[in-house]
Amino acid sequence: MIEVAKTHYQDKKNVSFVAGDAEAFIEQAVKNGQKFDLVFSFSFLHHLYDVPGFIKKLEPILSETGTYIAMHEPNLAMDKLFFL
Repeated sequence: MIEVAKTHYQDKKNVSFVAGDAEAFIEQAVKNGQKFDLVFSFSFLHHLYDVPGFIKKLEPILSETGTYIAMHEPNLAMDKLFFL
């Protein structure tokens, strides 16, 4: 999926794609003082034990107008999640 996305956005210098440990990525981004306008995950949240806790961890890395988008979450209860 990431490889397909890279082909569509290869000319964009301000777009990056990462696959790996999300919590480790967030910790590193916080340490580096990085902020993102958009953080996107696909079919991921329903694997976590503490979804609200994970969402809270995203706050420090989102820019003032940053958005987190979670796509393809098969658990219907995820529809009623919270927005940052």
